[in-house]
Amino acid sequence: MPSWRGGGGAGRAASHKNEACGQCCAAASAEVVLRVDPNDGASYCSACWEAYYGEKPAAGTESSRPAQPQPPEAVADRHGSVDGKVAPVLAAQGFSKASSSCGDPTSAGASSSAGDPSGSGSGTSSSSQQRRLVAAHRFAGQVAELRNLGTPTTAELEAAQEMRSEEVEALRSFFGEDAVEMLSADGDKLTILQLLVPSEIEGGRAELIVRMPEGEVPAGAVEALPPVSLRLALPTHYPLLADADRGGGGAPVLSLECEHLGSRVLDDLEGELRGMLSERCAGDTMLVELSCSLREKLLQPARLLLSAEEFPGEDPMEIALRLLAYASRERDARRQRESHVCPVCFDEVPGSRGLFLGCSHFGCRDCLLQMAQLHTAEADLGSLRCPVDKCRESFGIQVLRELLGADSQALQKWEELSLRQCLDRMQDVVYCPRCDAEGDGNRIPCIQDEDQMARCAVCEFVFCGRCRGVYHPGIECASADDRMEALEAKAAGSGPQAAAARAELLTLRHLAKTTKNCPRCSVAIEKSEGCSKIHCSNCETLWCWRCGKEITGYDHFATSECRLFDDEEIRRWNQQMKQVDKAQARAHEARFLAQFMNPAELWKQCRECPRCRSVVAREGKNNHLRCHGCLTHFCAKCLAALPKSNPSDHFSKLRICPQHSD
Repeated sequence: MPSWRGGGGAGRAASHKNEACGQCCAAASAEVVLRVDPNDGASYCSACWEAYYGEKPAAGTESSRPAQPQPPEAVADRHGSVDGKVAPVLAAQGFSKASSSCGDPTSAGASSSAGDPSGSGSGTSSSSQQRRLVAAHRFAGQVAELRNLGTPTTAELEAAQEMRSEEVEALRSFFGEDAVEMLSADGDKLTILQLLVPSEIEGGRAELIVRMPEGEVPAGAVEALPPVSLRLALPTHYPLLADADRGGGGAPVLSLECEHLGSRVLDDLEGELRGMLSERCAGDTMLVELSCSLREKLLQPARLLLSAEEFPGEDPMEIALRLLAYASRERDARRQRESHVCPVCFDEVPGSRGLFLGCSHFGCRDCLLQMAQLHTAEADLGSLRCPVDKCRESFGIQVLRELLGADSQALQKWEELSLRQCLDRMQDVVYCPRCDAEGDGNRIPCIQDEDQMARCAVCEFVFCGRCRGVYHPGIECASADDRMEALEAKAAGSGPQAAAARAELLTLRHLAKTTKNCPRCSVAIEKSEGCSKIHCSNCETLWCWRCGKEITGYDHFATSECRLFDDEEIRRWNQQMKQVDKAQARAHEARFLAQFMNPAELWKQCRECPRCRSVVAREGKNNHLRCHGCLTHFCAKCLAALPKSNPSDHFSKLRICPQHSD
């Protein structure tokens, strides 16, 4: 007996109608008499008292006041080092006196198999930890009661043990090796195990709805839910005999634990499972049937409601966050196991050899690394986007850090470019023209006020943020013509200053002729060809090249006088297409001349129509032929007639034969 018991202690008389057991919460009644423990002052029923102390309570310990709810620390202190029949079961479940504190991240909450089947670890709240701890103690107490039953003969014990082992192997084959964990030690007559039963979702996706005082709040969607932990303790006679009231060795003990199911739902499920076990006949094995029935009952709807009524003492939003974290880990693990096709090299590689972008598209690590290094070296961060066609999702910061982690120089350059790009998009940030005059890339950012005055923190130069000249309060900035006149005057002289003025003058003339400034960030943009809809790569603004205004799309050209293509661009495009057509015609004539000059080569390029048997010449390497007699489309490679509606599906969608081959 533990030394702290003090012989059972003295208690007070009479029980109250509102009392309840501090362990199993059984209400006081004529059949349930509560006893007071002098060590913690709590009241417990006779069954819980005998389960934990190993003997019946002494006379005179009846409770005279309602039991007070005990924190998990007090429960663990009371039961963590008691009878040897309870402690091993607690330890097998991941609990002990030293590890039952809710605030300890290395405690029972860190056990991902026995203590925490959801894998949420130390993120569980104290209320959730207390609920798990109470359930673990209750299960351990029931197992201790099961050990006090009679022991069968050696022959019966061996036969029952063999049948239980076969049933456990059946569970492993049905649910997987990792889903079954033995909690009983080697040589233990009782078989104690834990089974993780998967909780499936109707339709494969569930919306998490949290009921708050102000109403129902959507918390997100999950595609996977934590499994339900089913703990079972099988008596020594199982499955040879039925339960105790028919002369057997006691009914199996079970306990359920789940992250997303409330206590009332778990109690109902436990009651249904116990009802199935009570109907068991001698010799019947029930574990597989029991677990399959539980799996069917665990099918969750597409709308999962979490409320404080279902989870008393817990924050339903914290439960939703833990479920979202679990679903994210399961999704990542599934992606790592599966194979995916890289959209760049088209190789099929496992998920562990690639990365998933924020848009959920996959790319192999080698291709994404080459993209990141190339665009970083060219200072083109705008091209660091998803390689999938029609997807413009940018590379995330975490993806780039993971790709460039081994290349310190590329990572440093990317960080510098990202910072510079961020500063360029800020409307009140300008660069000191004096520090940047040498062109060594040492650009010093400065903040300009509402009067466009900026001061450099390095050289103390005060300048105008609009024209980059000396600050001129109350005076308009010099126009482009005024600047060019001033430069022309300087360029007329001699010396290095005149040479610099001439070079700047040529630059300004070229920019004035070929570029226009973005209406938002004022960055000079040069248009080489194409339409008048301009996309600024610096600030992502769409604007019209002709009027210089910001636009939202092509509707601007239909409702204004601005033309999408000017006459010069149309003439240039037509001229380019004529040259392409001439080149294709010359190549076509050259191929036919070569075939006619060599009859044997020409005959190799001919095919018979599968319907009218007319001879059709193949043009180049194209396998899509059309008979000039019956107008039938057919394949030059397999000679199959193609449907008139979509003849190209044979090559593109169905991919039966390549459209171009030798």
